[in-house]
Amino acid sequence: MCCRIWEGNKYQDCGHFYHLWQEPISVIDCNNASCTHSARHPPNCRNCFHHLKHWEPDMLKTLYRRTGICPNCKRAAAAGGS
Repeated sequence: MCCRIWEGNKYQDCGHFYHLWQEPISVIDCNNASCTHSARHPPNCRNCFHHLKHWEPDMLKTLYRRTGICPNCKRAAAAGGS
């Protein structure tokens, strides 16, 4: 299966990885014709419902290690009042 590579920051206090972009910076192609994400998958495939549709676990490229909590945890804390 193919794999996506994401760039982001790792937050020390909550331990979360926060994506910096809405799209992955790159995709590693598995070169498997049975994988729907691969460039080798035929565009006119008649058996797509039998083929691999899932991604391998994402690869996370940490650009910076930040102190504190990630933006999602900050929003959740603000919404919860804590």
